[in-house]
Amino acid sequence: MAALVGSLSVFASCDDDDDDKDSSSAAIPTARYAGTATLSVNVLNQEMKFETADTVDIAPDAKGEFANISFASRVIEVAQMGTIKLGSFGVDSVVVAKASDNSLELSRASLFTTSTQFEMGPMPGGTKDVVGTFDGGTIKDGKATVTLKGIAVGQMPGTIDVTFEGSEIK
Repeated sequence: MAALVGSLSVFASCDDDDDDKDSSSAAIPTARYAGTATLSVNVLNQEMKFETADTVDIAPDAKGEFANISFASRVIEVAQMGTIKLGSFGVDSVVVAKASDNSLELSRASLFTTSTQFEMGPMPGGTKDVVGTFDGGTIKDGKATVTLKGIAVGQMPGTIDVTFEGSEIK
């Protein structure tokens, strides 16, 4: 019932809508953000919302071309399903572009795929595949937002949307 992770690649465009963005990649900062993740779990046409304390790490990849975004592990208590344990996971290949307001915009053009440790209620835990969409994010004035959509974990019958908002830990 819980999975997070996302990544995107931005396609360059020549139309006027992109005039507020620098077409080149921006310098990718290395930082940890602490805040709150809002999770919307959709299972069998039933939606449940949860908030949990969360941390997100953002850092450049080995070549400095893209950002890697890592989410901390979490434990969520769901009355209908028991305890859900979702291990840490990351989204790679995130494009970072500077906007005209000096914020950094985060994007990824395709689904991300990763794996994490997952356990739900009495079911045996283990390593599960995680697939989802990185729906965007921003970094500005020491604050970060990151949104993941349609996250599916293993063979779970539902998906999870996650919105993280936090401040840089100095």
